[in-house]
Formats: sequence, structure tokens, C-alpha cells
Amino acid sequence: MKKLLSLLLAGTMLFTFVACSNKQEEAAKKERKRATAGQDTTTSTKAPSEEVVLDTGLLTPLDKTYAKSNKADLVYDPNVFIELANKTDGKVSIACVGDSITYGTMAADPTDGVADITTAAYPVKLQKQLNARFGDKFKVTNYGHAGAYIADFERSNADTLRYCNTAEYLKLRKDKPEVVIMMLGTNDIGYINDGESCAELEKAYSDLIGDIKALKSNPIIFVCTPLVRVTAYSSYLAMDALNNAIIRAANSQQVYVIDTYNITKEYFEAALYEADGLHPDADGYTYLANTIMDAVADGLTEYKAGEVKDTNYVVYVDSRKGTFDSVGATPDKPTSNLARAIDLCRGGGTIVVSGPINPAKTASNVTRVFIAPQNKNKITITSVYGGVDYRVAGNGSAKITLSASTYLNGDFEFTNVNLEADASALKMVCNYNNVTFGKGVSCSVKSGGHSVLIFGHDVVSRWQTEEVLSCKEDCTLTVNSGTFTYLRGGNYRAVSSNVSPYAYGTVKSGVTTNIVISGGTFERTDGGSNYNTSGGTLTSAIGQNGMESGATANLTISGGKIAGAVFAVPRLNPYPATGTPTIAGDINITVNGGSIGGAGIDYLQRFKGDKQPTVTGGYILTINKDPFTTASKLSVSAAPCKNATLNLASSCIDIAEWAKDTVSTFKTVNK
Repeated sequence: MKKLLSLLLAGTMLFTFVACSNKQEEAAKKERKRATAGQDTTTSTKAPSEEVVLDTGLLTPLDKTYAKSNKADLVYDPNVFIELANKTDGKVSIACVGDSITYGTMAADPTDGVADITTAAYPVKLQKQLNARFGDKFKVTNYGHAGAYIADFERSNADTLRYCNTAEYLKLRKDKPEVVIMMLGTNDIGYINDGESCAELEKAYSDLIGDIKALKSNPIIFVCTPLVRVTAYSSYLAMDALNNAIIRAANSQQVYVIDTYNITKEYFEAALYEADGLHPDADGYTYLANTIMDAVADGLTEYKAGEVKDTNYVVYVDSRKGTFDSVGATPDKPTSNLARAIDLCRGGGTIVVSGPINPAKTASNVTRVFIAPQNKNKITITSVYGGVDYRVAGNGSAKITLSASTYLNGDFEFTNVNLEADASALKMVCNYNNVTFGKGVSCSVKSGGHSVLIFGHDVVSRWQTEEVLSCKEDCTLTVNSGTFTYLRGGNYRAVSSNVSPYAYGTVKSGVTTNIVISGGTFERTDGGSNYNTSGGTLTSAIGQNGMESGATANLTISGGKIAGAVFAVPRLNPYPATGTPTIAGDINITVNGGSIGGAGIDYLQRFKGDKQPTVTGGYILTINKDPFTTASKLSVSAAPCKNATLNLASSCIDIAEWAKDTVSTFKTVNK
């Protein structure tokens, strides 16, 4: 699951044009002839004028290459674009087609901070870059329409917002541009929820491309995949399905694709929080213009991966006095948001929360979920560093306010840091990474309850396949401090009585998941017995997952306070449309200390009407110390697991008597 991640070059860095020698030009001509003939082609490298290194030193500079487009047996040769400018006495007209991101929403002139698409939208910046490279050879026109989308999807506003119905599109058809750069799809993402909707979007986009392709100007067409979205986790997860449909549409019309999504993803995962989570700010539009310039003028249409170095950076973050551009090297010059800090520490390091931050609150005061950029190595997040406790030095202002759910995409350790929930029952999702809540984690709540801690995935999209939702590598969740509503040891889905189209996921054979609770509090108490009612805590070893034979889940409780009951497997609904999860792996629960105030420890949480899992694995419950705060609530049960063992320390021998009504499902071993 942990994979090497890659970074992109800083968006504001430009390469100067290097004129080709006669020999290079001749090679380029031969390259084009081979491409036209459908033959294999080689990769040409354009040498940069100087080495460009990210200011943090994270990235080995990438060579710029003429990358293959998705078109079969064809390489986009930028000399085609250059020759277009040279063969005419007038200006080559370039049309930028798109939605609000093309239009320039949230663009602001950096000189006065006023939103102004005439100076800060990406088509304007593309024009300036073309002028600097080629002189007065191109005329770029912005045909973006805010809110525009591709497919109808029976929306009531299709007559005004479907792009083919907009005034901008009618004007484009009349103007007959020679180059068209298209970037649509951002506003379709909410309707992309199954194969049928993907097919509808693909056909609609193919038709639109075909109409433009048929213009008498015979334009060169580039289709850009849309930028990453961090406005909602479901949208974030659906991007691949959307992009694949868009690429298929471009393929069907044999036009070029610029993989804007992947090329810019790692930049915008952090930078979009500087605006509203959807649109770039002025610097973001510069980065987008750079990307498109690189594609049309240098042929860099595809993403090229670079390796993240192993690092041990220290980055200070404080929203009050930080800026996004800062690398946060000192507490006096911090970066402004957590996404940027994680972006800088992808190779590993320490993030020092030296002032207040709210990861889910964007610079324009819009609340989104917080989707952390992916990091390769562990990042420690703390407010104590270099002998300074910034929680004290800042009079309590150094804290992380959680205004929405948080999704971690790498290994983290939280220690000596204050977390404040801004709303009730937010989710802290670990995505089967190694995550530790070490000493000194303080969790407070402005209103409602504390966050729900989820070890696995948050299942919110049908684009999350069984494979994606499965745990494929050993991982450990450790809780030594902090307060949470409850712990879901595996995947999470909202409780529902309906069948669900979503996959469950599984713990793969040979994989071991570990949950170690040595401190902290899980505050949710039981609703009734917690076995036949819908209420109650869901502290568990696994969640709504299956387990393959040979998989192991370990839950070790050595401290802390669990106000409710503990389950090996919590409720498995909402129900799968077909079949039920299979629990074929082994689950081990060991209690060495701490307190359990609920109904006890059970293999399975049961609720009337629930589908029951198929259980063929083993279950060992080992109690080395009496953890129960109220003996009258005690119950230890292995039902429906028939291959279960209860190990009791000599000091806990009476537990078998207390639980005599349920302990019979175990093979009992008194140590």
C-alpha cells in the first residue's frame, strides 16, 4: 500500500527555449515522418537552460521530454505547433475552452489582491508566455464559462450551463480558432457514479470534440484532464473514473491529451487550500499556464514520475503569520497550512504546529474535508520542538482545529499537540497507514462529540473497488493519548438498513493489522445491551471488512478507557447487494490493562435483521487483567465463531463464572 510518491517541478520555474541545430531539426523532421506513418518513435529530450531544484531540495530535477500522447502510434511533436506560427503572416488563434477554472474564478492580481480574470486567468498568463517565447505570433482567447459542464444528466440548467449551449461556444464556432485547448469535467464529477454515467459523459464529450474538430479551421485540439478536487472525499475518489472517460472521448476523436490532472496533482493537493478547494489562486493559475505551455510548446503532455528523497525536514506551520510560499524553516517564517507542510515533508520529517491552523478551512474561509497529500515516509506532528512548547508560548493558540473530516495518506505520529473538533462526529481516517497518537495528544470539542477514529478506509464511493479497499500490507494503529468517540478497526460506512453497491474490502492473506491501545479515551457508551439495539460503541478489531485465510488482526488493550463495549467485528451493514463478508482470518484480542465500561467483549455485534458474516477463522481472547469497570455488565462471547479460545490469567479466573451464560462458546484455558 505504501508506494513511492513523486513530486513535480515548482510551477513558477520556466525553461528558456533552446534553438535546435540543423542536425536536431533534421532529426525532428524524421521523427514527424515516422509518427505520421504510424511507426514507433524515440523520446527526444529538451535540455533545460539551468538546473531547477525545488527550494526544499526534495526533488531530483526531471528532464523535460517529448512524451507520447494517448493516441495510438503517434507522438505529439511540438514542431507542429511552432510551424503553425511560422507559416502565417497573421496571428495563430488559440481558444481556451472550459468552466470556471478556465474562466479564472478566484484569480487575483497579486499587486492588489483583487480578483481580475483579465490579468490572472490562465489563458492570459499563457498568452504572456507565448509572447516571451515566440513573439507576437499567437492570440489566446478565453472561452471559459463558469459552471459549465459536459453532459446533460437531465439537469434543469442544461440549456444555459451545458457547454455546447453557452454563448462562449457559439462565439468559438464563429471565430474558428486554429488551436483549441479544452478543460471540462470539474462540474460533472458529482454525476459520475456508475458505468452508465461515465458512458454518457464520454459520448457527450466525444460529440463536443467532434463538432470542434469539424470546424473549417481544422484546429489542433488538446483535451486536458481536469484538476484534482479536494472539495469532497467522494469527488476526490471519482477523479480517475472521470479522467478515464475523458481520455476515451479524446481517443475516439483522435485528438491530443494533456494529462493535466496527474502533472499538477501534487501541487494542487496543497495549493487548492489557498483558495476555495476547487479553484486555483493567482499562483495556481500561473502553474496551470506553465503546464499547458510546456505541453503545447515543448510536447510535455504526460506525467513523468520523480522519486521522493528520504528526508528529515522540520517545517513550522502557523496560519496567522505564515505564507503558502514559505518552506517553514523557522517559527518566524512558517508556512500557512498543513497541506503545504505535508507536501514539503513527503520524504519524512517533523511538522511543528507553532500557531493555530485549520487544515479544512481554506484561505477564502470555505470549509472542505482535509485530504492530506501523500507522503512516502513518516511525518511527526507536534507543538513541542527545540525545547519550546508552542502551546504554552502561544498562550494556547498553537492547535489544530478540525472543522471537517481528515484523511491521512501516509504514516503519521501525533505527539504533544492539541486537536480541537469544530463539529460533532468528524472522522479521522488512517487509510491503513501506520498512525500513532503518542503522548500529550489533547482532544477538545467546540460542540457535539469527538472525532471517530477509523483505521481503514472511509467507504463513500462506488469507485472504491474491493482491491482498493483491501489492506495489503502490515500496518499498526497506536493510541497512547487523546479522546475519540469510538474506534473502527477497519473500513467504515454509515449505518443503513439498505443494500449497498459499495465494496467491503478485505484484509489480505499474510497481512497482519495491529491496534495497540495503551492510553486515551473512547467515550461513546452502550445503548442498551449493544447486542440487539442500534446504539452503542463500535470499538473493534476490524470494521466492515472481510478477512482472507492467513490474515491476522490483533487488538491489544493495555491502558486507556473504553466507555462502551469492544467487538472483534462490529455491525456489517449497510448490507452488500450480494453475499456477505467472509471472516476466514484470525482475530486476537488481548487485555493487559485499561478499563472497559460497556457490555464486555464480543466477537460480533449483532442487530436484528443484520446479515451475518461467514466465519471460518479463529478467535483468541486473552485477559491478563480484569478490565471491566462494572461486573454486572460483563459478557465475553465468541458467537458465532466456533473456533475460539479464552485465555484467563489466574487473577481473572472468576470472569468465567461472571460470564457463564456466554463463555461456553469458548474453549477456556486458565493460565
